Amino acid sequence: MGFRLCKTEFIVLIDSDAYPDHPWLDKIESIFEQNQTIGACGGPNLSPDENNDEKKLIGFVKKSWFVTQNANLLKKIQSKGQFIHFLPSCNLVVKRSVFKDKDPFDKRLFANEEISLNTYIKKNGYKTYYDPSVYVYHKDRNINSFLRQRFIYGSESLSVFLKFPCKCSFNLLLSTTPFNAVLLLVGFFVLRVFQFDIVFFDTYLFPLAALIILLSIIVIIFETCRVFLICKRNIFKIFGLLSLSVFLPGLGQIMKPFLSWKLKRKMWTQ
Repeated sequence: MGFRLCKTEFIVLIDSDAYPDHPWLDKIESIFEQNQTIGACGGPNLSPDENNDEKKLIGFVKKSWFVTQNANLLKKIQSKGQFIHFLPSCNLVVKRSVFKDKDPFDKRLFANEEISLNTYIKKNGYKTYYDPSVYVYHKDRNINSFLRQRFIYGSESLSVFLKFPCKCSFNLLLSTTPFNAVLLLVGFFVLRVFQFDIVFFDTYLFPLAALIILLSIIVIIFETCRVFLICKRNIFKIFGLLSLSVFLPGLGQIMKPFLSWKLKRKMWTQ
């Protein structure tokens, strides 16, 4: 509705739980003025300082590259301005001319719709610019809500990749592999119990699944230590939270056939 009704030169996208505390739009406007090839501009979405302990922990976890795409750019203010292929819509300003009176979002997607938007911008010959000074604060979810969000992200991963194949959608699909590897491992032991012998499974799939799980555990341990050194919270809680963050997207992908739009909305809502 907003896209259809908007008559201004720019369309500003921001989440209902995000807010700026500086001349945010003034900075973005000056960036557009400097380069006419820019079709969209945005920056980091940072965790606010007033978070409670639980949400602070989520904020630290989301700074992990294993959890957030482009975490070093989107969750910190430390890099230089640059052209980028993906920015989330919680902090994004787009020229209205980019849309050409069409809706750039794919309404069939429940989540990860920004990938369709960023693909649309690129296909229409425009560039997306990231500037670290153009930041907003984005409130973090509590642990339960965050984990449900990870589950929902995974449930949309295959659909997003098939409709919008790109680096971002591939990384999203890749996030489901740890849980799928666990399923392969379980399948291997089930076949062993019933004395089935499948050469391809034994020779290739089992070692691959074992390697993926091993690498996932190594990364989880490494990231657990990193987060612990920063925030000094309960290390076992951090390990459990990161483990669930890594394996829940794959569970969401497997459960997708059983998830109605209404159920996903109920799970998504904070």
